[in-house]
Amino acid sequence: MARDLILRATKSHTGSSSDSPVQALETLEQRIVLAAPFAFDPNNTIVELQTTMGSIRIELFDSIAPGTVQNFLTLVQNDRYDRSFFHRHATNFVIQGGGYTYTAEDGLGDVVHNGKIQNEYGRSNLARTLAMAKQDGDPNSATSQFFFNLADNSSNLNNQNGGFTVFAQVYDDDSWAVVQAIAGLQIVNFGNPFNTTPVTENFDPQAGAVDESWFVYINDAVVIHTPQGVLTSLLNAVPNVSAGPNGTAVVAVLNEFGQTTIYQRLSGSSQWVAVDPDRDQTLPTPSKNLVTWRDPKDSRFYAAVPTSGGLLLYTNTAAGVWTTRNITSEISGAGIIDSEITQWKTNATRNNVFRIVGVMANGDVVQYEQTVTVLSGGGYRWNFKNLSDDLRAINATTPDFQGRLIAYSTAWDAWHIAGLDSAGQIQTIWRGPRMSQWVLSNLSTITGAPALSGGLSVYLTPWRGINLAGVDSSGNLQITWWIPRFAGTWVVSNLTSSISAPAVFGESITSFNTPSGGLNIAARTTDNDVVVFWWVPGAPGNLWRVQNVTTIVSTSTTPMALSGELSATASGDGITSIVGRGPGGKVVRYFGSVTGQTWSMEDLSSIATVV
Repeated sequence: MARDLILRATKSHTGSSSDSPVQALETLEQRIVLAAPFAFDPNNTIVELQTTMGSIRIELFDSIAPGTVQNFLTLVQNDRYDRSFFHRHATNFVIQGGGYTYTAEDGLGDVVHNGKIQNEYGRSNLARTLAMAKQDGDPNSATSQFFFNLADNSSNLNNQNGGFTVFAQVYDDDSWAVVQAIAGLQIVNFGNPFNTTPVTENFDPQAGAVDESWFVYINDAVVIHTPQGVLTSLLNAVPNVSAGPNGTAVVAVLNEFGQTTIYQRLSGSSQWVAVDPDRDQTLPTPSKNLVTWRDPKDSRFYAAVPTSGGLLLYTNTAAGVWTTRNITSEISGAGIIDSEITQWKTNATRNNVFRIVGVMANGDVVQYEQTVTVLSGGGYRWNFKNLSDDLRAINATTPDFQGRLIAYSTAWDAWHIAGLDSAGQIQTIWRGPRMSQWVLSNLSTITGAPALSGGLSVYLTPWRGINLAGVDSSGNLQITWWIPRFAGTWVVSNLTSSISAPAVFGESITSFNTPSGGLNIAARTTDNDVVVFWWVPGAPGNLWRVQNVTTIVSTSTTPMALSGELSATASGDGITSIVGRGPGGKVVRYFGSVTGQTWSMEDLSSIATVV
């Protein structure tokens, strides 16, 4: 039954509020931020309490107090803490919540709990920890109420009533600052058990009735990290792979929580680790998939992802260690990319600088441009360019691109960004080495290419050839290609019919070159097998061939069907990696060689160690 709070007369109070019956109004000083008392364990769950004064991220002690953690998570997952308020602040002692809700419509209510739980005292009640509240004289009486230890309360709470179960700690300093801000609020007596309730600046002691704006609420409580969630990809997520020397590789994907997971294969090892680079900071939620690359300038791996708050750039600074920048926030006037992104690199003559391309919500094609200037805090400076501004200057209209764009730089330093429009035509925005602005060409009109669907992929050849791969409505792999001796003429070839290959899904195709000069296009067939169309110098009859990777995977492994878009790369040792999303969100890697006709498969979600 809903109840209401009674507004009592208040007065300033400077004594302890832990047990005092005095009607109190108090302002507390800001305290020094302390370090988390226990080392972080990546196998623990992290929950974010989204309060009206800011988010508080807490690390649960899954293995230390498993029953308590499970009870807490059940309450979180069933939204029981939503609109509950912190009803008790005992000065320099605890801030307590999880017991009561309050709304203008329903008045005061109780948080619906799941009954009493077993006491699991095992860790000390140190500052920054969270423990369960319980009734005097009953160690096993905790239900939903919990408290933040504002100080080292171990000498008291560890030794009474069976010890108070510490089940979590405040994860980061930003979160602790929110707790401290709540501790700095006025305290008001609304009658037991609300005689030390923290109130916001909206509190009016002259008001005739309680207003819900006076209290500090938990608006929502959400799980933002579990080892299982980090290792499981989001529905429709597209893993993206890059390779380096000594067997190193990275695979970046959106995880179950819609955040970034980066799998990293360590140098000279078969070991994979999984990193949640967003875990240590509050960042905008990614809106699309990631891209990865290895920069030859500093030999580091990078990843990038568009978000509603800007383009995030992840930099690998050590094994399993990644830093994050929001490069949109660093550039005055930079726009927000609202599409899938692609990355490309200029030639060595242009310093091997990287570009990240995408489409804004208004349809403009834009590009983030890396420079060679290193910032004082480390990392390269980036610029921003709206390519559609160049098209408008020549009265050209930016195509209504569908899906991911592709981008590449030719051997003679011409820059191309291409994609499919809503009619399935190949549109390319390009700029030659002596041109001052970008221009637009419709390659489908020039070449007579059939309408394509799903997306494009590009591979370049040592003899300066340009090859754009796409799939028609019948699942045929169509190659729109050009070599210098063609001058202004492009050619379209149906690769599927020429070698009697199976039909494939257009959204799945990805292409790559091998160190030996091989040309390759990986795709999913309509039977969900992974196949590679491939050609190598000296091939019999100079012909392309197709290899079904799924059917020749090592007999010790049961192949998994992949879905959606694939990503592929070849490392310096000639090993090809093809990654995709497997059943249940697993991140799956096929690796091997088409020339050796040997392939293996590994489930990164099962073998990687979360760090």
